[in-house]
Amino acid sequence: MTKELLLEIGTEELPAKFIEPLLEQMKVRASALFDDQCVQYSSVAVFGTPRRLALWVPQLGVRQIPKSEEILGPPRKVAYDDHGNPREAGIRFAEAQGVPVDALVFRHTPKGEYVAAIKPQKGQETFFLLPVLLSDYLRGFSFQKSMRWNASGARFARPIRWILAVYGGETIPFSYAGIDAGSITFGHRYMAQKKSKKRPKGTKVKNFEAYVKSLEQQGVIVDQQQRKEIICTQLNSVADEWGGTLEYDDSLLLEAVYSVEWPHVFAAKFDPSYLDLPKDVIVTAMQEHQGFFSMVSKTGKLLPHFIAVCNVEHADMSEVVRGNERVLAARLADAKFYFEEDTKTSLDSKRSKLRAVTYQQRLGSLYEKVERLEGLSVYLAKLWALSEESKSICRRVAQLCKADLVTGMVGEFPSLQGVMGKEYATRDGESDAVTDAIAEHYCPRFSGDALPQTLPGSVVSIVDKVDAIAGYFAIGRAPTGSQDPYGLRRQAQGILQIAFSGGMPFPLRNIVHQALRAFEPVIEFQHDDVVTNILMFFRQRMESSCASEGYRYDLVRAVLERGAFDDPVDALHRIVALQKVSKDSIFVELISAFKRIINILPKAHSPMISESLFAFDAERELYEKLQHHRTTIGECLAMQRYLDAIGLLKEFKQPIDRFFVDVLVMAEDPAVRANRLSILSELHEVFHQFADFSQVVVEA
Repeated sequence: MTKELLLEIGTEELPAKFIEPLLEQMKVRASALFDDQCVQYSSVAVFGTPRRLALWVPQLGVRQIPKSEEILGPPRKVAYDDHGNPREAGIRFAEAQGVPVDALVFRHTPKGEYVAAIKPQKGQETFFLLPVLLSDYLRGFSFQKSMRWNASGARFARPIRWILAVYGGETIPFSYAGIDAGSITFGHRYMAQKKSKKRPKGTKVKNFEAYVKSLEQQGVIVDQQQRKEIICTQLNSVADEWGGTLEYDDSLLLEAVYSVEWPHVFAAKFDPSYLDLPKDVIVTAMQEHQGFFSMVSKTGKLLPHFIAVCNVEHADMSEVVRGNERVLAARLADAKFYFEEDTKTSLDSKRSKLRAVTYQQRLGSLYEKVERLEGLSVYLAKLWALSEESKSICRRVAQLCKADLVTGMVGEFPSLQGVMGKEYATRDGESDAVTDAIAEHYCPRFSGDALPQTLPGSVVSIVDKVDAIAGYFAIGRAPTGSQDPYGLRRQAQGILQIAFSGGMPFPLRNIVHQALRAFEPVIEFQHDDVVTNILMFFRQRMESSCASEGYRYDLVRAVLERGAFDDPVDALHRIVALQKVSKDSIFVELISAFKRIINILPKAHSPMISESLFAFDAERELYEKLQHHRTTIGECLAMQRYLDAIGLLKEFKQPIDRFFVDVLVMAEDPAVRANRLSILSELHEVFHQFADFSQVVVEA
């Protein structure tokens, strides 16, 4: 038998960005809770609005699944005599466990054979389990930010005002944060009174169907997916009426969904004179600061209209419309003022103001950072053998890329850093190559963000991030555990993404050395130790990146354990090649044979091979194959023809097999034994040029 469980946590208004992560936690933790307690359930559904988080389990078992507990007793020889009759120890153990002595069973353990008692457990009724389970459930949430609000000391994202907990129509008797659970829910703060024409009161519910229906009557659409569909339909309808097309991303839509309980969409307008501002400025003022949706014409030109999603619906929305128009007008007026002030001087002239802006107390000012970026950009451009013109562009981008941080516009709208740099550089007459790279050098800002599309943009983006990582590692501020206040993991991931997408050689060790040299005049640190730590940090990021991309962990480790982690791009090419051949039966058998070689070889062995000591054709064949393929394999590796190199390694399979069949490696004659080990040692060196194949897992 099953019954329905409904839990609602009523709160003060939750920030929109908190709700989706909380719902995911609710779902995962509820499933884990029921699994752990052996209570059957059909499915788990979660719902969220700014004022409530709800958990619904349509079918939850009325009792725990019966299970048995096995208790180990004394050794068999202590519990029974040689004829199988129970001794006193066995009888007492059975009595203590409440089972007949003839129900005892025998279990084999590493310490020998023991007797055991199997005690069936009936399982408790779910209704009596739920008070404790739900208290622990509410206590176990984690939040971006939490708060305490009463003497209970309980923490939650926002103060809890009521708890609804119903199982099979009955209220679950428990309390949390000083609030007793009940069967009462509360509707919309304002729409409830408007729709019922009465002062809003709590509504008693006994099941999910009544819960959804009663809340809708009180101005609450509980299901976030339903709210999303309503908002999208209304947005498109209003945009059509005003002759425009919506431009927005999913994050803006989600913010709207989780900001309202009763969605209502309306359109408004702003002064067309503000269209003289850059489009990004207007859209940022709308979306980031007010949560408004912008509209464009069929040609993609921004229209002087916007659409808002509000949490109330009135017959006459004119006052609401005017209020939102006034708020946006004030934002745009500020933007216009800052834009006009910023454009009175060139972007280049603003660089000197960076001297007064501290980048980090021990790492100097932003101006000093720009000087480091300039030198490091030229260094990387040389490593990539870029033209003199490209080097000059990289230098200019590095000089200007941070100048917009001292503009009034970026001070007011921080998310426009880079965007305004491009805008102002364009107005100053800088080339497209420079202006595009200024905007790109912050990319990728987050996981899934676009990568720089130009070489100068890639160069400056990489050196900007490398400079940050090198500087913070040099002053001992490397990430620890889950703490990464400077976002260095994200920046390292961004560097790897750019390097992998570009396909250019990426001598990471050299770049890190060069970046650290710029800090040596002002900071004391152990240069080589910091380089080692940074490369290990990048290696960990690469392992994580490869795992998320679906590469086998053992193949990744085989490449990264080969030697110094100097070039992640080269390492990735090797991993890709190994992944392609990992299912090849010949390759798998070759790895098995190679592991046999590793097991035979001593830890230290210097290869000194004498052909005069060969006693079998198999020895000579393997040696000649080594002599013939060693140089060719090295050439393939140098040219990054990794599949060709693997193809040559696979040709060793038959000679290795024949060698182990015909030749006794550990011969009695010390000279012969050493000679044969030297052949295997040289073979190991040839293979190790590609990867440490001892790390590869060969499944039976």
